[in-house]
Amino acid sequence: MRITTFDLDEHKPCGIEVLLGRLAGSSEPLAAARWNKLLELVAHLQASATEHELWGQIMLQELLLHEPEPPDPVRDREMKRFVDEWRAQNPDPTTWGNRLSREMRRRFPSKPKVCVSVWVDWQDYTPLRDGLPEMHYRFQVKRPGKTISEDARTKDPVEAERIICEAFGW
Repeated sequence: MRITTFDLDEHKPCGIEVLLGRLAGSSEPLAAARWNKLLELVAHLQASATEHELWGQIMLQELLLHEPEPPDPVRDREMKRFVDEWRAQNPDPTTWGNRLSREMRRRFPSKPKVCVSVWVDWQDYTPLRDGLPEMHYRFQVKRPGKTISEDARTKDPVEAERIICEAFGW
């Protein structure tokens, strides 16, 4: 399984492990452990036999996964034209902030689809190991047209893979 994202620092697509690796380098031990746990899951998913492709985003402390949009050459041309115009009007990428991605979502909204949120959690008042709580993965599966999500937890990357594959109907 491959999970692609957009690297805002480099302004190009990359594997989600690139961004997770940066976050895992945090000087704060709990944050580093949380991101390392997600990095371990991504490494397991990439080593799996499935050839599926997902798009990932990091939002706050969660990894959001969804299937990429099917190819649409007309939409792609319009998006490229918009980005080219944006860059001409805003030549310094350091001033963009989130404005470009917000405007892209507004002008080119994606169709409703399954979204799997993954984050690392731990039980309240759990015993500590090496100063850190014992962590597990939490999942929230949101489906179009449904107001109630499906939630799951596991410590096992194999079970985590099953949850993700089942959410996308693979």
